[in-house]
Amino acid sequence: MEGTAWRWHGEVSGMPTWVVPVGQDRPDSLSLFIKTPEGVMEAGHGDYIIQGIEGEVYPCKAEVFHQTHQGFIDGTQKLKRYG
Repeated sequence: MEGTAWRWHGEVSGMPTWVVPVGQDRPDSLSLFIKTPEGVMEAGHGDYIIQGIEGEVYPCKAEVFHQTHQGFIDGTQKLKRYG
């Protein structure tokens, strides 16, 4: 599986256009609420936001991300999943 990921650090600067925030009234908030296929979900500070191969977007806890993805350097990069 390949896709793209971006890490949320609490600032909207540098946010990819494929990340669609919902109800973000404080740009310096530690949480980011995003549209996903399952509805609105929360990404916490340090979480990754992943765009799948079909354009779907979802948050992923950093611990899980680092265990399941390889070839990723902080920023917006292509990624591959183990397995």
